[in-house]
Amino acid sequence: MSRTTKDNSDSRWIQRAIKRKGSLHEALHVPMSKKIPDALLQKASHSRSPLMRERANLAKNLKRFNRSG
Repeated sequence: MSRTTKDNSDSRWIQRAIKRKGSLHEALHVPMSKKIPDALLQKASHSRSPLMRERANLAKNLKRFNRSG
C-alpha cells in the first residue's frame, strides 16, 4: 500500500467517527447550545456503558484539536 493511499483513508477519520452528532449531549442531558462541563465529560468517560465511554473519549480528544499555538 502506498503512503498516499493510507493518508487518504486516514484523513477523514473524524467524519467516520462522528455518526450521530449531538448524541453525547443528548445522553448527558446537556443542550446543544451549551458546552459539556469537564467534570461531566470525565464522569462519562468512566461510564459502565462502552458506547458512552467511547463518545466521551472522542469528545475529549476532539476538544484538544481546537487549541491554537
